[in-house]
Amino acid sequence: MSKKKITLILIPVAALILLVTLFIYNSCTFTIENNDKVIKYKIEAFISRGTTPESKINIKNKIQIENVKIVSFDISSSKGNSFGYCILTKSAFIDKFKINNVRSGTETIYLPVISTKNGKYLVAIGEQYSKKATYVKVKLNDNNYTFDITSPYCILHKKVPKNTSTSEVADFTFYDKNEKEIPYSDIMEKL
Repeated sequence: MSKKKITLILIPVAALILLVTLFIYNSCTFTIENNDKVIKYKIEAFISRGTTPESKINIKNKIQIENVKIVSFDISSSKGNSFGYCILTKSAFIDKFKINNVRSGTETIYLPVISTKNGKYLVAIGEQYSKKATYVKVKLNDNNYTFDITSPYCILHKKVPKNTSTSEVADFTFYDKNEKEIPYSDIMEKL
């Protein structure tokens, strides 16, 4: 056989092997159906892995930004109650998700920077605050962002530059409707 014939045979075989590999990867990695009950169960299983008793979550809010779904929830367990969120990424090939990140604790707001297929976003994920706070100002790199947090269990987002690092933001301040700064300790007073 000539080299040209071998090349003509190998290219389609290699392409077929690549497609089969991608299909198997997506089928095994992206296992969460786009269904609220399934997502709730998978988050509970993820949180409870290796521990007893199991944690139960109550989904409070969810949004989808391009190929990323963000779910906020309350957790109830014998260890107490807390608030958290889950970031799920959607497969490019099938209508299923995988869990990228789950975070929970006693925080009243989480400010992760997420990457989507078309850019990065600063996300404000909050629970029910004391009625004092109406917005939060966030400083990220050299940019300032403001989020209206008057609705309970908010998930808000703003596009940020692509060179922004994907991490949790620590520099933020709460304000009331009169633009007066509110100490974080006052925010911790739950409704």
